Amino acid sequence: MNNLVQQQPILTLGFSTMKGRSQDMIALLLELGTFEQIEILVVMQGGEEPLPPALNHVKLIVDTKMGISHSRNQVITNSAGCFIWFLDDDVWLDRNDIENLLAKLCKPDCPEVLRVQIGCIENHSKRYKAYGNNHQLSRLQLLQVSSIEVIVNRAFILKYQIRFNENFGLGTALPATEEVNFLLDIYRYQGVVVNLPKVFVYHSCCEQGRILANEGIFLARGATASRFGTLGLAIIFRWACRYFIRYRQLSYVKSLIQGYYQGYSAFTD
Repeated sequence: MNNLVQQQPILTLGFSTMKGRSQDMIALLLELGTFEQIEILVVMQGGEEPLPPALNHVKLIVDTKMGISHSRNQVITNSAGCFIWFLDDDVWLDRNDIENLLAKLCKPDCPEVLRVQIGCIENHSKRYKAYGNNHQLSRLQLLQVSSIEVIVNRAFILKYQIRFNENFGLGTALPATEEVNFLLDIYRYQGVVVNLPKVFVYHSCCEQGRILANEGIFLARGATASRFGTLGLAIIFRWACRYFIRYRQLSYVKSLIQGYYQGYSAFTD
């Protein structure tokens, strides 16, 4: 029995991708090579695209459904690691950083969730966003977290049956805030989210080609804000002012308000 425990991977790198856009991910995996204590798992949607023979250590799951949240849930279901790191197919990782991360995950006081920082692929000296210096995230600060920053204790989420809400995230009518709602569910069961003040993953910081705003995104944000009760009104007021100044779209403000008053429960199965 002890041998079985020792053989369990410490970390699962859980990649989500689609057929036809996995080339950058494949190049990264070929560069990273293999790890003794790490499982690499790829969930591919939109059809099957074989991986090269050099990646025969990678576990490939072909997902017949679409949507990033469904893909993340497939990672949870099919992973074996003590911890899961949710990753996209356009990130870049450094092998030395991953090995340093493993040392932190092996500590006995490791929390339920570690939140790492994202650096810019174009300039490694820059961060993807501004990060605070506090050690532990408050419930309100979960609104600032991106999914590729999240490393979660798998046993904890299995114990409390926590999954991504598949009505939220890319590939759905509500293409945002899926990771926030996932973390809010963890928080509800007293899960602790701790900041790691170091860049462990890199992503493009160029906004060109990315959909940053539409009615569905703001509907999702409003529904998520409703989970904060009356404080959610202050949250959507702040968002409404910020994004109206930026986009000059009254429909985005209406979607925020609509999502809040419909409530998060209206979008749960």
